[in-house]
Amino acid sequence: MDFFIIALIFCGVLFSIAGIILAVFLYRNKKPDKTNTTSPKSKYVLSDNSNIFHRPDCPCVKKIDSINLNTRHNSYSTLISVGCKPCKKCNPR
Repeated sequence: MDFFIIALIFCGVLFSIAGIILAVFLYRNKKPDKTNTTSPKSKYVLSDNSNIFHRPDCPCVKKIDSINLNTRHNSYSTLISVGCKPCKKCNPR
């Protein structure tokens, strides 16, 4: 009888650990959704890493890492005044 109880406890612990490892593995391999990278309200897209701003439809926007993507800016003059530079490909204005 004692062996049966110990075996049940062991299996319960084993499956619990396996479940936690599986959950961590699935969470780490989840890729961010890049389908909606720009907000429809935003007029310009800024790369925080390079301080270059683009039009939302610029091909360079797809290359910006999601960590550096900033879509909160709507004013050309504000971006220029804080030292940001316009993209040379899409020439936002």
